[in-house]
Amino acid sequence: MKSPGRSIERPAGRASVKDVAARAGVSPMTVSRAINTPDAVSPELRERVQKAVQALSYIPNRAAAGLQSNRNRIVGFLMPDLSVPHYHQMHVGLTKALEPLGYSVLVMETRYSPERERILAQVMLGWNPSGVVRVATGANDDLRDFFRKSRVPCCEFVDFKDAGCELGVGYSHEEAGFSVGEHMFRSGRKRLAVVMPRAVPRLDMQYQGVRRAARKFPGCHVQRILLKVPSPLSMSHGEEVIRELIENGLPTDALVFLNDTPAIGALFECRRRQIDVPERLAIVGFGDHEISSHIVPSLTTVRLDGVQLGRACADLLLRKVDDAGLKRTIVKIECAFIPRESA
Repeated sequence: MKSPGRSIERPAGRASVKDVAARAGVSPMTVSRAINTPDAVSPELRERVQKAVQALSYIPNRAAAGLQSNRNRIVGFLMPDLSVPHYHQMHVGLTKALEPLGYSVLVMETRYSPERERILAQVMLGWNPSGVVRVATGANDDLRDFFRKSRVPCCEFVDFKDAGCELGVGYSHEEAGFSVGEHMFRSGRKRLAVVMPRAVPRLDMQYQGVRRAARKFPGCHVQRILLKVPSPLSMSHGEEVIRELIENGLPTDALVFLNDTPAIGALFECRRRQIDVPERLAIVGFGDHEISSHIVPSLTTVRLDGVQLGRACADLLLRKVDDAGLKRTIVKIECAFIPRESA
């Protein structure tokens, strides 16, 4: 009698790994290696197996593989919103690094909700993934203990100086803010406002970096404009900032948005209201989205290579998968200030 809950049957008529092996003239183990770890077999064998897979329309049974190994060849990606260019680029980097090695990337969106993130973390671990990549906003750091106790490797996108992270990739938010602030004040700006969403603690580090730069330039001042929403941000949020500043007499000569999208909205609103950029008001974004270099005036911003970030997270996670004893490791990636026409 079959053990209940452990048997995973193959649908009638569906090709098995043995069928693929027979057609390719190799062993079932070779078929498994060619599919799950393609770099472990020769190109000639890999091609033979792939031709047999295509001819038989073979679909690997990932659930059965997970039962046998106690880990599926899945890497979870727990992130706030896939429509945000940075996170979309991270996903591209993850898939480019992981799919050639036989891994699939399972994406789950937290929508910036700590409660939703906790629930999705539990659901994700129910898939028995090989590991998880997580965007750590700083609002739900108790999940680190959850992943640690699960013994599933977790690599986080974090601030480079995050002392609580054991395995992560990130940049220094404070240094990024300082570089922007230094450029603005050195160019003669005196009253700068940093526009940022609520409830994203690590972005406050960029604001503090701008404030640190202001202390180098006597007579310069920094204020913070907190948007009414946590994220994701849209162009309309930048438009609203410009309208509110105009109602208050435009008491600033520079705006630093910690996201390109609302910065672009602010540029459009300035054009509609005939506010000269950068003469009257300088505008800076963050992210270097594709449109940022094509609008008029082009947007001064900070470039963060999301694809590189995704690849770095995948590489570090796989190191941990291969070596459970890997000590605390934080990989630093660099941001680049990109001066253009808006500031």
